[in-house]
Amino acid sequence: MDRRVRMTKEGAAATTAGSEERRRPVGGISGWRGGVLLGAVTVVLAAACGASSDFGPMAPAPVPGTDLPTRFEPLTEAQRIQPGDTLSGTGCLSPMVDPRSDERYLLVRSAEGLGDYRIPEGRYGAHQDDFLRLDCNTGEPLGLVRR
Repeated sequence: MDRRVRMTKEGAAATTAGSEERRRPVGGISGWRGGVLLGAVTVVLAAACGASSDFGPMAPAPVPGTDLPTRFEPLTEAQRIQPGDTLSGTGCLSPMVDPRSDERYLLVRSAEGLGDYRIPEGRYGAHQDDFLRLDCNTGEPLGLVRR
């Protein structure tokens, strides 16, 4: 069977096989393959948008740490607002400082006014895969959480 392809005025390729002519978009994906591809892209984008700094709905409650200070301090005193004794800004500050030892801890993730900070194993009773959770508005420790 002799097939010939020619371009139409609309920019589509027309395949001629005998007296039968079919049109399809050039470079486009149509039919069930296009639907499958569109569905796959939608799933990937939805999953990517779902990933955030949120702790997730099943986030475990913090467990008490040991020998925690009453509160952690921002790096500079100017970041603490008096007299309400809250921290400046709308998010979690990093690093936060243990006022007793001057150790600095970096923010790893945050959501809903809470921040998880990386701490060394053994500090405040932490295991290797624990973070220190702080209230971002006050710097008060809430406990230890698993990564």
